[in-house]
Amino acid sequence: INNKSITLYSISYTKLKSSNNTLKSNIDYAPSVALFNEGEIVTYLDALDNEHINYYKSVEGFSSWFETYVYLK
Repeated sequence: INNKSITLYSISYTKLKSSNNTLKSNIDYAPSVALFNEGEIVTYLDALDNEHINYYKSVEGFSSWFETYVYLK
């Protein structure tokens, strides 16, 4: 995601778990990253999933995951 302009939003885990948002049934741990399209969750990274751990370790790892789902011009 180097040299790309994106906006990231955060929500506290406590607020997420106390909301009626459908995301809370998918996200069990913090930190987690979720991608939405028109208000619906497309995919997310789970902080405790061994397959996702490398995406958290570096910008390159996160970028490879992110760019699988998001096309940046």
